[in-house]
Amino acid sequence: RWELQLLQSFTSVQYGEGSAALPHSLLLYRVRDSQAMRTSAFLLGAAMASLLSNCTTTTVATTVGPGDDAVHCTNGVGDAATGGLCYSTTQSVTTPLQAADNTFGDGEIKEWHFHVYWFQTNDEQRAAAKRIQSELLEAVANKEFVVVLNGVTDEILPGVNTSVIPLFNEAPIGPHPCGSYEVWCPAESLPQALSFFMRRRGELSILLHPLTEHPIQDHTGRAMWMGTPYKLDLTCLSEYSPGPDGEDAPQYPELGLGYTAAGH
Repeated sequence: RWELQLLQSFTSVQYGEGSAALPHSLLLYRVRDSQAMRTSAFLLGAAMASLLSNCTTTTVATTVGPGDDAVHCTNGVGDAATGGLCYSTTQSVTTPLQAADNTFGDGEIKEWHFHVYWFQTNDEQRAAAKRIQSELLEAVANKEFVVVLNGVTDEILPGVNTSVIPLFNEAPIGPHPCGSYEVWCPAESLPQALSFFMRRRGELSILLHPLTEHPIQDHTGRAMWMGTPYKLDLTCLSEYSPGPDGEDAPQYPELGLGYTAAGH
């Protein structure tokens, strides 16, 4: 789940030994932090340089920034990278992959996100995105299937915690490079929701990815697209902060679906 706050800020972005203060609209992701997480991250940083040289980047240096949970690395041509870009690349690598480099020990997947994409400056595409949103809300209200998205209320879906439902985003946010909104889908509703998007997406692109303890893999190797794929900004994703407090933790447990269904 991406819980969002938008504020104007100056931030110092580290690139090797130098830094620069960059004014921008800073998108903050509220991910619960812990000392244990930071400790694990620092320990991981020591191993990352050797691991990633065999894995998915042309990394030559990897560190974990003090007071920050982001992995920082430098690729083979000297460009700085952060977060998920230290784990994934569009380039080949110079040493063979090892089994441990991309082995993910997940069980059965029980929850997914659909993300509806549109060009945020295109009024027609925004109208199409709103049309899809309205049709989804109607389907949930009619008990055709259960998904959670912006606009769902306790009246439409009794018991849902509406305070954590993400926004209808009018600008790029997180890994999403354009206007978007998230549609949470449990396993119980995946066939119906997938059928809906295949029939009703029109000309909009839809990203479908699972929710597991590996957010970077979920948004890359496990991602599926309906329509034209978009390039995601992986810098805000992290491989080492999953779990119940991570970026894509199990959602809406009050509904008793997906990972929190009885017997899971």
